[in-house]
Amino acid sequence: MKLLLPILFAGIARAEVITLVHPAEAMPEKHTVVWSPLFQATWDKLNSELGGKPDKVEPPNELMAKLDSFPWKADAVMPAGSWKTWSGPATNDFLNQVNDEAAKLTGEPDGPFRLSQESPNNRAAFGLLDREVSFQKEFLRIP
Repeated sequence: MKLLLPILFAGIARAEVITLVHPAEAMPEKHTVVWSPLFQATWDKLNSELGGKPDKVEPPNELMAKLDSFPWKADAVMPAGSWKTWSGPATNDFLNQVNDEAAKLTGEPDGPFRLSQESPNNRAAFGLLDREVSFQKEFLRIP
C-alpha cells in the first residue's frame, strides 16, 4: 500500500481540469470540472459598461443567452477584496490601467493581461480572481 499512494497522488496532480463558463453547461466525464462565477461577473461588467444586456443577438448565441439570464449578486458571492472586473475600450491605455490595478490586487510586479490587437472602437473585458483565495459560501440565485 505504501507504494500505491504516491502513484495515486501523481495521477491526481496531472488530471486535466475543465473550466465551465456557465453552471448549466454539460460536465464532461472523467475530468475535474470547475465553474467559477468570475466569467459571469466579467460578462456582467461588460454588459453594465455597455448600458445593459443586448436586446437582440444575431445570429443567436446560446452561451450569451445563458449568461444574460443568470440572476445573482456578485458582491454577495465573490470574496471581498480578492476579485475585480474591468470593461472599457480595447486600447493599450485601458490595458495599462487594468494591469496596474491587477498588479496591486495580486501583489505581483506586473499585471497578467494582454490585448491581441488594439481596437479603440471595440470593447475589452477582464476579470481577476486571486488564485490564493480560499472561501466557502453558499451560492444562491436570485428568484
